[in-house]
Amino acid sequence: RSFTSQTDGEARVTRVLREKFPRASAIKVVDISGGCGAMYEIHIESEEFREKRTVQQHQMVNQ
Repeated sequence: RSFTSQTDGEARVTRVLREKFPRASAIKVVDISGGCGAMYEIHIESEEFREKRTVQQHQMVNQ
């Protein structure tokens, strides 16, 4: 797979996160499970996280 294309799972997670965080300036999703879709590394840059503790940010993403 090339580094610019996403797997189906990565694209699906990215779509969900774009809907949940429409004002995010950046969303990056990488399948770190070897391609099976069991675990993803996710980076989101959004003003919505400003002044939130790390645990609160994680809760916002995982809800």
